[in-house]
Amino acid sequence: MMNTVVLAADSFPQSIDKEGTLSAFNEFFTWVFFAEMCLKLLGLGIHSYIKDYYNLFDAFIVVVSIADWVIIKTMNPEDVSEAANLLQVFRACRLLRVFKVARSWTGMQDILQKTGKSLIDIAWFGILLSLFMFIMSLLGMELFANNCRFN
Repeated sequence: MMNTVVLAADSFPQSIDKEGTLSAFNEFFTWVFFAEMCLKLLGLGIHSYIKDYYNLFDAFIVVVSIADWVIIKTMNPEDVSEAANLLQVFRACRLLRVFKVARSWTGMQDILQKTGKSLIDIAWFGILLSLFMFIMSLLGMELFANNCRFN
């Protein structure tokens, strides 16, 4: 949860002190997640670790975070290209780690299932609305085409 608060603290323009503090927190959380991944690999073994998709997602986030850290530490700030800044976008994927809670928290499972069902219903409504607007635009063109002319 603390990681979420740190990620939400990003702002523009940002003072140098705040940027340094957020960078230190980012580095701290990167190594905490790396330690968690290593402990899970040692405890579960590689085959059991790979079976769980949440573990694979965590491993992807950790690898991208470490790649981001290596790029920032090894390159000059002037030489860091937009590709390196793009890697920092993957920091936001850390927020998705909250969905791991859904496995053990039944209330969260209920919320996610109802949200998914609502999104499906909204998609069908959007399709129906688009079809209605298309039909009405065709009807308007048929009824009013070449009837309203301005000098």
